[in-house]
Amino acid sequence: MENSRVIPIHKPNKPINDPSSYRPIALASVISKISEHLVKNRLEWFVESKGLLSPNQFGFRKGRCTMDSLSIFMTDLRLAFSYNKPVLAAFLDVSAAYDNVNLSTLKQK
Repeated sequence: MENSRVIPIHKPNKPINDPSSYRPIALASVISKISEHLVKNRLEWFVESKGLLSPNQFGFRKGRCTMDSLSIFMTDLRLAFSYNKPVLAAFLDVSAAYDNVNLSTLKQK
């Protein structure tokens, strides 16, 4: 396993004393980046060719984006309203999901 060098970059107009005011940038070797890219491409091809992901999975997939998901949701919403049917939607914010993770336990897992 190769180590990366992490450089904190200060976000503009943010307080210097707040740790969330910094964007971590990880610097890795060229060999590491090439290897990661090759593995990622092969894994994406395998998962897509075998149909292992749900057709409702839009994030982190080629040719799909958030706007596709929103478009489907808006179409379903308009259809339900036009037929006077109820609509149920759940939204999940995971922006700080890993802030309370015990890192030593995560490394052991």
